[in-house]
Amino acid sequence: MFEQLKTKGKVTRGWLGVTVQEVTPEISENLKLSERRGALVGDVLKGEPAEKAGIKTGDILIEIDGKKIRDTHELLRIVASLPLGKTVDLKVIRNGKEMILPIKIGERKDQKELAHIVKPSDQLGMTVQEITPEISHYFGLSETGGVVITQVREESPADDAGLKTQDIILQINKVKISSLKNYRMEISKSGPEETLLILIKRGDTSFFVTLRKGTPKSSEK
Repeated sequence: MFEQLKTKGKVTRGWLGVTVQEVTPEISENLKLSERRGALVGDVLKGEPAEKAGIKTGDILIEIDGKKIRDTHELLRIVASLPLGKTVDLKVIRNGKEMILPIKIGERKDQKELAHIVKPSDQLGMTVQEITPEISHYFGLSETGGVVITQVREESPADDAGLKTQDIILQINKVKISSLKNYRMEISKSGPEETLLILIKRGDTSFFVTLRKGTPKSSEK
């Protein structure tokens, strides 16, 4: 998580070291939040400020340095305004309870983006998240590996294919999906007009759907 800052003629980055995503209505309802707000943590990078502060996957960031976080963009803006090296209080929701963690705003000196806001794929229209133990607990999943769909954009290929939040992606084109890395790899192998055969687990049922980037068609068991 970073935002570029101009300091003494050079570009620096206010850095937390997390991947975050929007708290969708479905996520808010599932987690029984009193209001839809904040940014949901997907990944925490090892050795970075977030890990050192004790932030965990599944935490919802709702306030930093006394400023309320309405969404991921608000978090970016606030972090960008904080001085590098400053230690601030970060309020999070974890397992339904609020807690405060001190975190030191870091700086990324390299230009490689190591954490970012997760948005639905423009081509597929869905957001997926690696199934960590925390994510498995939050969503009540039986799986502890692979990827789970956490957001589906309306009228997108994923929506037209009948995919829903909390669906687990088991295979793409007969290749087992065990992580975000190989999910992205299999998606990238397909061309813009190629149809993907995806094995989905929903509850106790598994079924295949076919999905084409941009112009989907679906087939559900």
